[in-house]
Amino acid sequence: MKNRNIILIVALLLVACLFASCGADTTAAPTAAPTAAPTTAPTAAPTTAPTTAPTATPEPSQEPTQAPFSYEIKYVTDDLFALYEGNCNTRDTGLLEDWNVWEDLSPNEHDILDLPLSEQLYFDENGLYMESQLLPLPEEFVNLINAGEFTIELAFGDLLEFTGSSWICFMQDYVDNHDHLAFYYNMGPGEVTLKLYQNQPRAKYAVTEENMKNHTYTVTVSVTDNLVVMYEDGIEVSRAKPESPFEIISLCLGHRTVERRFNAIIESARFYSRALTAEEVLHNATVEVGVVTNN
Repeated sequence: MKNRNIILIVALLLVACLFASCGADTTAAPTAAPTAAPTTAPTAAPTTAPTTAPTATPEPSQEPTQAPFSYEIKYVTDDLFALYEGNCNTRDTGLLEDWNVWEDLSPNEHDILDLPLSEQLYFDENGLYMESQLLPLPEEFVNLINAGEFTIELAFGDLLEFTGSSWICFMQDYVDNHDHLAFYYNMGPGEVTLKLYQNQPRAKYAVTEENMKNHTYTVTVSVTDNLVVMYEDGIEVSRAKPESPFEIISLCLGHRTVERRFNAIIESARFYSRALTAEEVLHNATVEVGVVTNN
């Protein structure tokens, strides 16, 4: 009896201990604090300014390449045989004052070569200055004139002085005094004149030397129409009907003979292989800038 009581008491104590352990908190406390700081950097931006200035973009080491020189002809270009512009005497540079060639700006390239540049003959922004000079034109002009269909235009600048005493020759068939063509000023009656061969009707226009400055004079010739017409600044001032054939052997600009000399600034000299119409002559005489360049 006594042993059964002891066993019962032990059993009750074991049950009590079991219930006590079931209600207790079993989570263990950390054994120690963390030993190291976080390994990632803060996500906020720095509060101080950079210590170095931004690197500047370097300047270009070379200047921009310019477009090649070019020009545009504003005169009539149909059947343009030769174009000499005083302030644009080259095809690839424009004005080149020390260049001894007067380059033809037309596609034909009938250049006037070997100019004897000096104080009596030079280029500047006003045109070609000529003082008592004779400039032979290329031999291709002989065929142009002898074909009998042509136009000659001369534009004078603000200098024109007649130093001769009789016939002031702007242009002439000069070699061996052949003289089948002369574009000249007759000092006697005071007339601009175009002569074709000898004593046949001539286009002529009365004007003073002073009033020829800064003007353009044009002559158109057509053997087909048997007609010569002269214009001042695009306005017809004279006409004639030649009665005899003509044939030149040379063509020159200017003259060296004392009684036929002149000093002038030539702004433009233009030649066509046909007689221009009145409307075309007026256009050429009144165009504001005959040759436009990109420089």
